[in-house]
Amino acid sequence: NRGESKVEGNSMKVARHFQHIQDSTKFALLLTTYNEPQRTEMYAYRLEWWLRQTQLPIYVVDSANLPFPKRLEQIRNFRVVHFDQTPILGSPPRGGSTGGELLSMKMAFDAFKDEWAQYDYVVKLTGKYVLPDLAANMAAMQPNKNFVVQSLNFEPPNTGTECLGFNAKMMGDLLMKLESQDAPTLEQKLGRIVYDGNVPRFVKLPFMPIPIEYRTPRGDTSVLTSVVQL
Repeated sequence: NRGESKVEGNSMKVARHFQHIQDSTKFALLLTTYNEPQRTEMYAYRLEWWLRQTQLPIYVVDSANLPFPKRLEQIRNFRVVHFDQTPILGSPPRGGSTGGELLSMKMAFDAFKDEWAQYDYVVKLTGKYVLPDLAANMAAMQPNKNFVVQSLNFEPPNTGTECLGFNAKMMGDLLMKLESQDAPTLEQKLGRIVYDGNVPRFVKLPFMPIPIEYRTPRGDTSVLTSVVQL
């Protein structure tokens, strides 16, 4: 049923793969995808990098409800939730990319929240990107903030969201707060809540370049060299 979600992968294997790593900040990586046929190999190329080149617990949400290549399952275990956004958001999707992104994060949270409770953060990364410096930089992040952000702006009107970390234990509430903001884009919604008065609710990631072979045009045809949005 394309209107329902289905979850793949072994949660115990994903957790065990990460057990030997650090007393430092722990995080799970969530890759957001719309796995339509013309994008499948692009996503698979990036996902293969994350599975082979890192020891991170990998989670994927796919809002096109289509399978990834079977070869990826032979590398190591990862977790996937598939659903079809069209019955929920329509076509084109209501709310544009922001509506789709929020729905994907909520579906992933509903599927994996119990597993994510063991981590300090869940880092959402758009599935077209590879960030070789992410694991080392996240290990140094202070825990217990609401957000982990990589952006040039940290106040209205915009805060970058291509790479966005959530406090794992607060993620459901933070997603509700994001969605409730009266602003058209995810960047603007986030920009309204990253401060509590004058107190930042985030920690800031350093600049992280995207390797040249993994740079992909966005919907507006621009190509990011890092996930910092200009």
